Amino acid sequence: MLKKALLLTLIPGVIFADIYGKLIGKVTDESGKPLPGANVFVVGTKLGTATDSDGNYFILNIPPGTYTIKVTYLGYESKEIEGIVIEADRSTFLNVILKESPIKVKPIVVHPKEGVVRRDITWRAEIVKNTTITSMPLENAQQVLKVQGGVTEGPGGELHVRGGRSDETAYYIDGLPIVNPVTGKTISLLDRSFIQEMSLIAGTFQAEYGNALAGVVNVVTREGTEQWQGVAEIWSTPLYVSKTYDGKWFIDNLSLYQRKDWFGENTDSHRDTTTGISLYKPPHPKLPGSGRVWLSGSIPHSGLKVFVSSKFEDVPSHLPFGYRSEKGLLGKVTYEGHSLKFILTGEVAKERSQQYSHAWKYHPSGYPVTRSSFARLQVSMRHMLTQSLFYRFIIGYQRDDDTTQVDEKAPEEYSPPVRDDFLEFYVDGDYPLYRAINWASRVAKFDMVYQHGRSEFKIGGMYRAHALKRREYEQLYVLGFIGEPQRENFERNPIEANAYIQNKLELDNLVLNMGLRFDYFDPRAKMWENIKDPYSPLRRVKPKYQVSPRIGISLPVSERLVFFFSYGHFFQIPSFEALYRHPSYLNPDSLPVQLGIVGNPGLSPKRTVGYEAGLSMALNPKASILMSIYGRDIRGLLTTREVHKFPFVYYVYDNQDFGMVRGIEFGIKFRPSSSTTARLTYTFQVARGNRSSPIQGFYNAYTGQVEVMKEFYLDFDRRHMINFSMLHSWKGFSVGMILSAASGLPYTPFIAPGIVAEENSARMPWTSTIDLNVSRKYTVGKTSIEFLLDIRNLLDTKNVRYVYPETGDPFNPGRIAVGMRTEDYGHDPSNLGPPRTIRVGIRTRWLP
Repeated sequence: MLKKALLLTLIPGVIFADIYGKLIGKVTDESGKPLPGANVFVVGTKLGTATDSDGNYFILNIPPGTYTIKVTYLGYESKEIEGIVIEADRSTFLNVILKESPIKVKPIVVHPKEGVVRRDITWRAEIVKNTTITSMPLENAQQVLKVQGGVTEGPGGELHVRGGRSDETAYYIDGLPIVNPVTGKTISLLDRSFIQEMSLIAGTFQAEYGNALAGVVNVVTREGTEQWQGVAEIWSTPLYVSKTYDGKWFIDNLSLYQRKDWFGENTDSHRDTTTGISLYKPPHPKLPGSGRVWLSGSIPHSGLKVFVSSKFEDVPSHLPFGYRSEKGLLGKVTYEGHSLKFILTGEVAKERSQQYSHAWKYHPSGYPVTRSSFARLQVSMRHMLTQSLFYRFIIGYQRDDDTTQVDEKAPEEYSPPVRDDFLEFYVDGDYPLYRAINWASRVAKFDMVYQHGRSEFKIGGMYRAHALKRREYEQLYVLGFIGEPQRENFERNPIEANAYIQNKLELDNLVLNMGLRFDYFDPRAKMWENIKDPYSPLRRVKPKYQVSPRIGISLPVSERLVFFFSYGHFFQIPSFEALYRHPSYLNPDSLPVQLGIVGNPGLSPKRTVGYEAGLSMALNPKASILMSIYGRDIRGLLTTREVHKFPFVYYVYDNQDFGMVRGIEFGIKFRPSSSTTARLTYTFQVARGNRSSPIQGFYNAYTGQVEVMKEFYLDFDRRHMINFSMLHSWKGFSVGMILSAASGLPYTPFIAPGIVAEENSARMPWTSTIDLNVSRKYTVGKTSIEFLLDIRNLLDTKNVRYVYPETGDPFNPGRIAVGMRTEDYGHDPSNLGPPRTIRVGIRTRWLP
């Protein structure tokens, strides 16, 4: 009863991912005397305040953007400060000095002082604005995240923040979490046309964010403007410009790997017996490309502002088969009164994709395609009770339907897969996988903020109810298909809730951010009393909860130098895949004698202790640096544990894995001229653990590898990471460039039969890429036209993703491997990253 009472008490205060910023400061005269009652306004909005008896002021709930601040006081010259940047979840400090003048004069217009660092850096955050994203070779939030310091790319293209597994990062959009806990994907296209501002809080973060171990991505979508404006943008089919392996150049919308005998004459292993021509069929040239349209404005005399954005994209793979297609629509309606603000946001989208598998090169029609449709709807209300007190309430609904199947067949229509005579490529039949996942979430959130002097108090929380339906037909694949097909058809309805309390004290020489967070999760399912005994009784698992303290400290030594430190405990609910996989196997009569993988709703949450210390310093008015050291100690990570209980040998998810991350990050931002900005980050990081993914325990046991519970370098451990970005604009030209380089990923070398090398003790070569975005703008009246050029992997670098363990080479397996008889099978093009691609486009803008 006590736990239930505590839960019900905490639910009304809801977690809130802040999507607004704050302006804070002091107004004085030239002698330093405070000016009480001075008026401070955010020009172009209804936001404003008056200073208190000590000349201090604050303005809450300012949407992210760049503003002009106007300050007036009777008997003094008015002042307008242009270019004040407000960022979500951050405080902008602005002290204003007014000059005494009994005569009324025009306001003095000034610009903010350059070379000043942020004083409230208690949690390391990188903030990227829409204007930057649009001008750089970036399409969506995931691509923005990829080029941030401390973010590494795994061999499959998955992203890892601060050395965490790919599912340890939380995504929020307009205050709501948007990750499907079953599939791990985001329930939004997160297209650049939607984004007003995006921030990455890596490693440690404040108490209002949760269900993440490695970092938080917070996206604020755009709102309608006062006057109508819009953009239409369209891009061409990607073109591949590269050299073939015989030194010849080609330009085509099919890549090198989509050609017959791509690495040498008569090298394709499957050929027509009469003509000798390769039986590989290149994909049909489509008319892919991408485009986006957005429109923003207000409805006269209604108080309503509208923002609508639509996006479509068809992207063929550079590999012998595969593609991704997506289209979506986002709409946002805002009403703002004197003290109330309502926002209605809706998004719908559809995706279709097929990944590449080298074994199915000659029979792609037998390989599965994933079709997804998702939607989200949320309504938020903000009510300013007083100048210093407001609350916000959000309700939302999210839905995601994913189906993975072969050629829209039902499982009973599948044919057994058939390999060629060399047991390499599949030439007939269907990949034995059918998976239909329907997930929906209903969420209610409430939060309250109170500003008292220099202290900001927040309380909040969230209640979220999930509905999961899953139907599955699958045959396990480990060096070939093994075991009998496994079937599932079930529903589950877990719930989660969390709450936090947080205080931010903002003094002249100290910013202190302290918080306490409570997380609660009830899987609402049963599990064996003893996971090592499938005959033990089933018991309903108890809800899991944790209290997590967080603290961040900032010490502003001067306007140019700030030291900061942060520490916290973090909690994450296990994936629903690990909780609920194959619940029918909990009945011993249904449990396979071998190779059964059993979900475990009794899993404990994953937990991390994270800490970071660093400094931010302005070197001069045009350059600033940030340096930090960080660490993460991770416990309770998921693994698949082998259990022998006669007559069964099965695998069950358990909390046995652990990890450790240590890193140093250095970044410098500089503005060599008014038209050029640049940024350089370098990260040195070590990520060690006993397994790189939860399913690795199953694969190790099945393939007979020795299970040693000791740390090794994880599969996604990149020791060195360098990112350099530059944006230059001049007389209608704009050039955005991103250079990324990273040391190679680890792999386990093969030495000789019977000799076991240390896990991940060898390294692949460095990877690097240069991406370029060039535009030329012409303006006619209120309309502008931009001609666009986008080049990815400008130097056509061959970036290695996977290698053969004997040679360390992506195409040379060394001595004939088991099941590998032809060069064609050894030359798997997915072992390399994408080649050079070029797109051209056109963008038209209509501005008021």
